[in-house]
Amino acid sequence: MSPRLVLDQRGADMADLPGGASGLLVRGYKGKEADRLVTRIDPGVVSLVAELRGHERQAAEELEQWKAHHEERKVIDATPAAIKPAARHGEPAQVFPADAPAGDRGWMA
Repeated sequence: MSPRLVLDQRGADMADLPGGASGLLVRGYKGKEADRLVTRIDPGVVSLVAELRGHERQAAEELEQWKAHHEERKVIDATPAAIKPAARHGEPAQVFPADAPAGDRGWMA
């Protein structure tokens, strides 16, 4: 039985609950006489989904359809001289990049 089929069947069974169609929820009963319905995310199904995503990623990498997004981190100058005070109380201060020319740093440069 495929993982997708498991999620689809579980989702159909829980479709009457908010988020139940995802197939990640499980019903349980709580209380002294187990009379109070509780729903929670089933950790076993979450690990199944993670494994499925891993297989999909591996297939996409093999087909060269997976692109890793890497953000380039920028160094900023956070010295007091580089921070322009806010115009009004409560507004965030402006921070300029460390490699910005002195004239581009506002009135404090």
